[in-house]
Amino acid sequence: MNCITCLIGSAIGSAIGGPAGAFIGFWIGGVIGGIIGNSDEEQAQKVNFQAQRQQEADNFFEALMMLSAHVILADGKIMHSEMETVRNFLRVNGFNETMVLRGDQLLKSHFDYYKTYGQYSWENRVRTACYNVSATLPVEYRIQLISYLAEIAKADKKVDTEEIDAIHFIAANLGLDPSIADQFLSISDTYSS
Repeated sequence: MNCITCLIGSAIGSAIGGPAGAFIGFWIGGVIGGIIGNSDEEQAQKVNFQAQRQQEADNFFEALMMLSAHVILADGKIMHSEMETVRNFLRVNGFNETMVLRGDQLLKSHFDYYKTYGQYSWENRVRTACYNVSATLPVEYRIQLISYLAEIAKADKKVDTEEIDAIHFIAANLGLDPSIADQFLSISDTYSS
């Protein structure tokens, strides 16, 4: 852009003031091109930053649904109460209904992946999701994430050993002491473990 404005300025300056006008026009064109170029560059940086932030948000949402699916699948049963706990969590935390539906679709996609590829491949994906979350969330938010996952485990009024193991696995891969999950999984006598 800068070169074009220099040439245009030079041509206009030459027509008005001869060779000296061409030089002045070239210089003015360069200044104008620099101003326009900078605003275009700044705008491109803003667009890149916004796109990067959106990609990070999408990656986090995907990881959140992956970790939710891991806890839901742990006991071998996909319970309506667990799915509803995820939906309510999304609604309470400001996600619109489109995102709640997207969450449902991601969960179902994760369930299908687990059925197709099995435990080993699944656990590798869960580890990757944990790594991505750890890279973006400070410790206190990771602890809150464990609290949310414990709510999924408790949603059907029964916390199975497999669900406890699943949350311990996630906590360890989030860089947390797995025993931190135990305080969120402490349950009343009405629950069985």
